[in-house]
Amino acid sequence: MKKHIKSVLIRTAACFTLTVSVFCVIMLAIGAGAGEDEPAAALSASRTLLFLPFSLIWGIASTLLNNSKKLSRPAAYAIHALLMIPGTYLCLILPIDIENNASGSDRFMHFFFTAVIYLAVILTVSLVRRSLKRTLEKDREFRKPKA
Repeated sequence: MKKHIKSVLIRTAACFTLTVSVFCVIMLAIGAGAGEDEPAAALSASRTLLFLPFSLIWGIASTLLNNSKKLSRPAAYAIHALLMIPGTYLCLILPIDIENNASGSDRFMHFFFTAVIYLAVILTVSLVRRSLKRTLEKDREFRKPKA
């Protein structure tokens, strides 16, 4: 149990660092909060604070996905999706929707696009992992000494 908690905390810290870094780079690239006419809300502490629960959800989901020996791979991916899609929406997208007074249909579309982006990313990552794993297995077989 202690090993799993340590794994979740390490993944949470890594996810938080990555999320904040990407967010800061995006904000610097678009110049949010740089001018006097633009509010610095994009760089607000409250929004950055929401990255922590998102990172915790991401850490838990990743730990379950990578350390699930009792679950089948499709079940592990389903649990990962059930944690990540709502977690991403609730922690990252919904606060922006609330701030901008988005309508219900806009919020649904944002949730839908969050799910589509998640599925595209997870599909790409799983296909790359699968290809890499097969390549490494073929390489091991090739390098095996023949008796």
